[in-house]
Amino acid sequence: MNTIRNVHLLTVVVILISIIAAVHAQQMQSRNPAIGGRIQCLDGSLVESLAKCPLPKSSVQKVKARKTTAAPAAMAAKPLVQQLLARAPKRYWFKSDDFPPAITVIGAKRATAADKHKLIWDTNTKQAYFFAGNMLESWVNAKIRNVTTPHLPMGEQRYIPAFYQLTLTGDKQRDEPGLASYKRPPQEVLRKLSKAVSVKSPTDWLAAYQNAVPIKIDTSTRTLKLKRPILSNLSIYFNHSDGSGKILVMRFDPYYKLPLVVEEYRSMERGEGKGMLSMRKYYIDTFMFRGGRRVPISPSVVLLPKNNVIITESLWRQYQDDIGKG
Repeated sequence: MNTIRNVHLLTVVVILISIIAAVHAQQMQSRNPAIGGRIQCLDGSLVESLAKCPLPKSSVQKVKARKTTAAPAAMAAKPLVQQLLARAPKRYWFKSDDFPPAITVIGAKRATAADKHKLIWDTNTKQAYFFAGNMLESWVNAKIRNVTTPHLPMGEQRYIPAFYQLTLTGDKQRDEPGLASYKRPPQEVLRKLSKAVSVKSPTDWLAAYQNAVPIKIDTSTRTLKLKRPILSNLSIYFNHSDGSGKILVMRFDPYYKLPLVVEEYRSMERGEGKGMLSMRKYYIDTFMFRGGRRVPISPSVVLLPKNNVIITESLWRQYQDDIGKG
């Protein structure tokens, strides 16, 4: 609007100057008619007629309108924790004080680090698969699949990974009866690995508080005392979700934007937590080692092998007895 108003004013000024120039030229012509019949313009030039007098030059410059780009309203209104959750790594593994073995996270699927035994589970369906061991393919085909296998020398026979299928909720009281039914090895490993289901990952913490309103967002820099000191520039304070009046604080990694430290306090005083009740520390990485090289985490880590067999504890017992390992 200001630019249009300026243009209109400029037009009026130019018209007025033209009129003054015409009047001046007529006056000059009447006062000095002996200039060879020519007219003197405002700039001092002599022309044959008034129409040929040049108009005064304007010093007004064109003003370009400034473009402004506003953030989408949906993004601006989105809670901070939801933004962090949306930007979190889709594949990573972590270690925590709660459960030292590494746990791989890909969406809702989880898996403990591959070792002699392994646990794979889904946090949505609560279905879990425990790797009990490898079974001779010939035995599996004969006893489970009802398929005839050509006889092969012992050293040439192939093995198939065998898994127990369980329902694990992370609630010890609910899960214990199912775990108690496993009597033979490797039941000790199964009980140990089953604890992984109750361990919250960094993204689980974000998901649990994504709709909560923070009571404080602290962007001051502090050093997180982990195995390798890390500078954190974001801490978010919440009222604890259990309604106990406790305070929960997440302190974030500046690179992955995931909580590396989760603290619980009795209360809040002078803008800080008072009376620490617990502290969980995490180590996070988005790469894994394979063949001595760091490579991106493969989705296969949290999936059952294509050629696998699901067994019961009684089938595993029968297998051990048949091959003389019972």
